[in-house]
Amino acid sequence: MESNNKFKDIVDKIVGDLGEDEKQHLQFLLLKLLACYGKDSALSAVVIFGDGEGGEIAIASANATHMLATELIAIAHEHVQKQTMSGAPPKEMFN
Repeated sequence: MESNNKFKDIVDKIVGDLGEDEKQHLQFLLLKLLACYGKDSALSAVVIFGDGEGGEIAIASANATHMLATELIAIAHEHVQKQTMSGAPPKEMFN
């Protein structure tokens, strides 16, 4: 039980320090992640943890094989790349 109390204390501290928008975002994220663990859930997730400094990263997946996790990362990469490049000038304008 003590580990449950420590976990609750950590969650309470972190959530207590969040603004309302951050709390809503965290709720969305956690509900989606929890849904991956539902019985017969078709939802899968891959979470990438990193410091943004090019250091080590950690990858965790829920309800996904290594192959599916790899596919999800590739799909996410393509999506982010399209979002980043939308509205960018054509390549010819850089010459």
